[in-house]
Amino acid sequence: MLQAKLKIRTAISMLLALPAISGQAAVVSLPPLIPAGQTVTVASTDRVVTSGLSGTSGSGLSVAGVLNNQGQIFTSNFAVTGIFENDGLLIANYNFNIGPDPSDGTNRKIINHLNGTILVNGYMDLYSPDAVVENAGNLLFGQPGQYSGQIFPFFLGLIHNTGKMSFNKPLTDSQGQLLDTCGASGNVGDGQIVNDGLFEIAQNTKCHLGDHPYTQNSGTTKIDGVFDSDAEIDLNGGVLTGGGTLAFPGLSPMVTIAPGSDLGILTIDGDGSFGGTIEMQLGGAAGNDKLVVNGNLNLDGARLYVSFREQYMLGFGQEVTLITADNITGYPVLASYPILPGNLGYELVQTATSIKMRISTKPR
Repeated sequence: MLQAKLKIRTAISMLLALPAISGQAAVVSLPPLIPAGQTVTVASTDRVVTSGLSGTSGSGLSVAGVLNNQGQIFTSNFAVTGIFENDGLLIANYNFNIGPDPSDGTNRKIINHLNGTILVNGYMDLYSPDAVVENAGNLLFGQPGQYSGQIFPFFLGLIHNTGKMSFNKPLTDSQGQLLDTCGASGNVGDGQIVNDGLFEIAQNTKCHLGDHPYTQNSGTTKIDGVFDSDAEIDLNGGVLTGGGTLAFPGLSPMVTIAPGSDLGILTIDGDGSFGGTIEMQLGGAAGNDKLVVNGNLNLDGARLYVSFREQYMLGFGQEVTLITADNITGYPVLASYPILPGNLGYELVQTATSIKMRISTKPR
């Protein structure tokens, strides 16, 4: 028996502050292949470490039957043609896939439960159209600096996120320019991502999904890096937030745009319309939220909700820019703002390329 205290390296803790796992952990072994019809459980007190962990080779694990993980699994290669259910920790250091062949069977699924964490440091292949990944826990891609390969070389099937799905894998060229970490230039298949949880792209990470659609029905899309797709990014509900850049998504009026992870600038590239809610926070010297659109923007039906950080207030006659675009049409409504004394109030000042807010005298 070994005293187990999982020490997540600094690079991993940058991705997510994982709780330490303490207590007595038995180092156990698994067969390289769990055959169809067989079920294996890794207990909460067990730790599995396969060969080839520190490199790109080694036997790894293949699951044709059912593998239930409640403990800790560390492997280089992990392949599922059956069912993998995770309530513990899995770190796949190189290849994590559903496959390996699009024609060999059905009923292949990865289920990451609420308390489960899967960290993929290399790449993830979904080889089959019937491949399903259901994530209610933490599905994390990319230890910073670990492997230069892109995340989705082969992407069929469905990833449905109701937990946290996070990309933190900076890739840069020799000039320091961000390179795509998701693999749109070479990936294959018609896979899709559906988000009803938290989907986030970290700062200094670029994810281009190629022809793979991204749909959010609820939950939050948080972009602090760069997010793009040749297929439409469809937001039917929930929240769009962050301080990064994304291609102009399809935006339902049910969506809330809240620029800045705290206070910051959210940039959208392209032309589009938005008739939903925009939430802005102003902090003066600490910074202000701002929405920047590199294109034409129609705001018919949009509602602005503005709040102030701590004790910050605009001075009389002072203006703060909330939204800029190449051309703005439509007139949003200032739906909520702090109450001012006397006959003072807030008004929007709109030009062809900007929307600002200022304090003014209310008409009598």
